[in-house]
Amino acid sequence: MRPRRFTIQLPVVLASLLPLLIGGPSYAADSNSIEGLWNLVDVILDDCPTGNPVRTVIDMKMFLHDGSMIETPGSPGVGQPPFKRGVPGLGSWQHVSGNHYTSSFRFFRYNGMDDTFVGSQTAFVDIELSKDGNALTTSTITNIFNANGDLIATRCTTGTGTRVE
Repeated sequence: MRPRRFTIQLPVVLASLLPLLIGGPSYAADSNSIEGLWNLVDVILDDCPTGNPVRTVIDMKMFLHDGSMIETPGSPGVGQPPFKRGVPGLGSWQHVSGNHYTSSFRFFRYNGMDDTFVGSQTAFVDIELSKDGNALTTSTITNIFNANGDLIATRCTTGTGTRVE
């Protein structure tokens, strides 16, 4: 009886391991798509949609094959201290046409002095991918909400990015 159980279980085990052995779908960056990891430099403006530069921030964005995206800042600060970010931004992206894409994401804001929740921030990003697929430019409208969900400010940014190899 022992050899029979082994011969029945072996195909089940091999079938469950098959995706690991041959690999799943490839999520490698495609130069004709925004998919992949990007370094960005964003310039916050004092007026929307155009204005004078207030400060520069860096971040990284990962555009995943399934249309989701993850954004992480180079600094935890969001505005005047003591407000901080506690988590990366989570959102989605869409292909509009040609080299034009859009994305949106949200993250939470906290008071760095007492760790209380102070609200959230949403970003709506218009993206133009370069012809070679290795650079992009962005124009972003960011809405800032207090802990009650009330809109308290709107900011605009412009940005540039390069693909991380």
